[in-house]
Amino acid sequence: MEIAAFEAFAKLLAEPGLTEEYDHVVLDTAPTGHTLRLLQLPAAWDTFLDNNERGSSCLGPLAGLKSRQALYAATVDTLKDPN
Repeated sequence: MEIAAFEAFAKLLAEPGLTEEYDHVVLDTAPTGHTLRLLQLPAAWDTFLDNNERGSSCLGPLAGLKSRQALYAATVDTLKDPN
């Protein structure tokens, strides 16, 4: 279930068209430590996908994650944007 929530979170950040009609988007998250971990996932997965030589992860084959790499990279870019 957490991966589905992460996917929705990443899309909200990476695809501006989904939120452009709103002034604010509120994410009701778990306590600070869990939220910080969630915010670090795009960067961690991006590096993991580039460097993994086994072809799999705890989530299954990398092919599925590899297809989401552009989404994760866009999410990281959005999180780094000071605006």
